[in-house]
Amino acid sequence: MIKLENKELAVSFDPDFGCKIHSFLHKETGFDLAAKDETGKKIKEISFGDYAFGMDDAFPNIDKEKLSFNEKDYSYLDHGMVWNRKFKVMDVNQTSAVCAFKDKDLKLTYTKILSLKGDTLHSEVLIDYEGDTPFPCIWTFHGLVKYEDGMEVILPKGNKLVNVFKHPVLGDVGNILENEKEKYVTSALPKKDSGDMLKYYVFGPVSEGHCGLRYKESGMEYELKFNKEALPYLGVWITAGGLDGANNMALEPSDGFYDSVSRAIKNKAIKILNPNEKRLIEFDIRLKRIPEGKDE
Repeated sequence: MIKLENKELAVSFDPDFGCKIHSFLHKETGFDLAAKDETGKKIKEISFGDYAFGMDDAFPNIDKEKLSFNEKDYSYLDHGMVWNRKFKVMDVNQTSAVCAFKDKDLKLTYTKILSLKGDTLHSEVLIDYEGDTPFPCIWTFHGLVKYEDGMEVILPKGNKLVNVFKHPVLGDVGNILENEKEKYVTSALPKKDSGDMLKYYVFGPVSEGHCGLRYKESGMEYELKFNKEALPYLGVWITAGGLDGANNMALEPSDGFYDSVSRAIKNKAIKILNPNEKRLIEFDIRLKRIPEGKDE
């Protein structure tokens, strides 16, 4: 485990297991943003479900599937192939680290750079693809974080929402969320341990590369900023005791809509990696006290 630390934050991540962030601690308040393991299962199992905690990357997919593209067959694992990879630590100091791995089969190098500045962790992902055929893939931030009763979701302004997980309140997959249903996913979230589970997306490309969570009980705010051109889609996942009894959620900016590569291709909402292409993805995670006057 590697720990990055400054006056405001202490961030611990595991380079031997996908560079998953296990702790994202606001030192002054003791508030830890990262979702914790609530399953009690032993580490080093194969299934992603045993690791549904902490903050990591989903690449080159989320949903498991097999796909033929341009006469080439692909097998996509559950939540991709980054989350359990061993990264080589290239450089590290008190406030920053550079880690990478090479995949010989896919012919790519995946580099992750983490750096602290004040109350913000800046993350860079560089995908250097050296294959000779176009590679269909999606990249998604899979940042599972703490779930708290009374919290609020802050979404890009002006966008509608679309349900992508059949739900008794939100309705069928594809249902556009409005009025009371929209409040259910923003300011009236399901109670912890209620057994609820939901997922929705901002409908269409986001209007702005900004979203967040307001933990009113703890007095903290999580801000996520990203380039809306590089990551034009945004999903929100919540389990309030619905998945293995866990209580956590994730804000998931992505370059594909949504979750499976085949669906993103069908929706014409995917960025195919071309031969010898280098793709850079950047985002900022900020953790701070709720500004005065914004606790209502």
